[in-house]
Amino acid sequence: MRTRPPKSDPAHQSAAEPTARVASHPSIEHFADRRAQTAAQRKLNELTTTSAQNGRQHKLIESFNSRANSQSAPLQGYFIHQPSSVEIGTTFESQDILRGTYSSAYESTKGTFGNVPLAEDGNQAPLQGLNSTTTRHHDKAAARAWKSVPDMKISDGLKLAIGTRGQAKEFFAESGIAARSNAILSSRRASIRLKEEGGSLKIPGNAGALKRVVPAREVPIDAHHADGLEKIAGLASHLCNEVVREILGRSRRVVTLSQPGPLVESRASLSAGLAEPVGKIAGYIANTDTGAVMHDQVGAYEENNQAGSDYHNLGDADKKARSARLGVNEYAAPKVGEGFVIRSLGTPALGPAMDARLNLEEYQAAIAALNAADKTADVAKQQTDVEIQAMRNIWGEHYAGVVAADGGDTVTLENYNRRTEREWELARIFNKLFVDFHEFRTFVESQTQTLPVTLTADDSGPLIRGALSNANIMGEELRAEYREAIAQAAQSVTTGIALDEDHAKTMIHFQMYGSKAGQSFHEQFVGSTANALTMRIEESATEARKGRQEDLQREARRKIDNITRYTPTGSRTLTDLADQTKRELEELYGQYHLALDGAGTNAELARIDAEINNEKSAKVGSYLFTLYAHFYRALKGQHPAQRDKVSLRAVVDTDIGTASTPGLLALQALMQNT
Repeated sequence: MRTRPPKSDPAHQSAAEPTARVASHPSIEHFADRRAQTAAQRKLNELTTTSAQNGRQHKLIESFNSRANSQSAPLQGYFIHQPSSVEIGTTFESQDILRGTYSSAYESTKGTFGNVPLAEDGNQAPLQGLNSTTTRHHDKAAARAWKSVPDMKISDGLKLAIGTRGQAKEFFAESGIAARSNAILSSRRASIRLKEEGGSLKIPGNAGALKRVVPAREVPIDAHHADGLEKIAGLASHLCNEVVREILGRSRRVVTLSQPGPLVESRASLSAGLAEPVGKIAGYIANTDTGAVMHDQVGAYEENNQAGSDYHNLGDADKKARSARLGVNEYAAPKVGEGFVIRSLGTPALGPAMDARLNLEEYQAAIAALNAADKTADVAKQQTDVEIQAMRNIWGEHYAGVVAADGGDTVTLENYNRRTEREWELARIFNKLFVDFHEFRTFVESQTQTLPVTLTADDSGPLIRGALSNANIMGEELRAEYREAIAQAAQSVTTGIALDEDHAKTMIHFQMYGSKAGQSFHEQFVGSTANALTMRIEESATEARKGRQEDLQREARRKIDNITRYTPTGSRTLTDLADQTKRELEELYGQYHLALDGAGTNAELARIDAEINNEKSAKVGSYLFTLYAHFYRALKGQHPAQRDKVSLRAVVDTDIGTASTPGLLALQALMQNT
């Protein structure tokens, strides 16, 4: 499974490739609050801001088009800017790869914003108070320290922000967004939650503070977890398909095809399981006239072996129009609790080419052609030899789960196959050595006459390490420049970019995707795919409903079994009361089971599930508290039954829960006093 972040996204650029900024100064005192202004006032023209750091004048032109008079007007998408202010004590954490010419190393950065220092002219240097440390993986050596707060991707609605420095370990959200997301994630039975951990910042145009948000799991409420949430450092796997299941759920998935309508979203679902029907969708797009494409007809399409080729050969304009009607590719718009997936269909020629080997002269020429290729375009669209296409970094698939949203801008939680990332980094270093140093080419030639176009770590690693051993033996017979380069490369193999499964699992991170051209999930990843199709995925409502019903059955059975276990012997009255309560519980849970049958979508399922949970606690409590009170009094004074009394207290806690009915409170008081 190949999954990695797109190189074209500023959030993934390394320190060697600094992110371009929209503006270099955060102080915009007259920046209009888009939500508070009238339609006429929301169009903001030229604002001139002065940079206190360099004394130069900067023009910032942000066109905030009024959408109040046109409900169908497109969203603008996120923009990149510095925060206007940061709360002291706010932490910024990210991870990245520091890429040198012949080296590569994982880095982790953590910085806390402190008191803002004075600049040379005596004025405060805004956002320069970050006390940070960056460490390199494995050797843990301090690499560098950031002093400035990172630029932010800021959502069009001004409710979300995320750092653009490396892969962010947190994002910032308006108060209430995390709670609303958690309600949805809980209704989807996701294992991930969002937690406001402390710290905040303000952004231009929003007078309120955005709270720092990190990934979390639910835990029992106690002194350390008053909100019932605990921050997590990682997940059980770094593979994207496993990470997305933490958000969508672990049952069968569906692909959702949709079109936003004037009142409601029109949608259809296709069975996905653990492999989306990418061929069926691609074939339908390729073989259906633009005007006739209907998302609810895709399921009837008869897939054939030509689907991928037909989709590849479809003209860009037709593909775009048909994608818009189906809600795929750049038009895929999952909601919180749903996800993205981009899959490479490949081409008939590309598959066999990935197994090709080239002689060393051909390989050197291929590197030159590879370096000249457009890295932002779909690999299969490149007008180059298929062997050159095969040398590109191609993901078979990548998944990401949506955990927060603001209009058309979404925040995802994701990770990806770090083994593949390591292979690509080592191939980059190997190719650079191969082009720059005849000494390295000579050594490689002494070991092999051909090289594979898809260079793996098993190919590049031994050759780089062998070249270092050879350089150490030959010493000053080789150029010092080469010896230093090969030493850096070998260190990357053994430490800097070395595979560490435990470390890889902690490399979950947040990303933001937007609605502006070039910001979509599809457009960010398409340069690392071949003949790609992006889809919106969610848990199957049918499977989810079945899971809820099975949960209810297990819950009812546990309660009924507990009644049987704790019914005192020798009392016909209590036995009859117990039998009556069991019948009432069976009837109640049967009603809940039938109610869930009416849920056709995940949204309906979440609504019905919430209604059941709200009612169930009180009703079940009303059935059980009287019964358990009788049981407990019957056990009172029986010395051999003391253990059963203690056990019964635990049963009350789990079977009745926290319903604050007078009867339950009386029962709890009875148990506390005996």
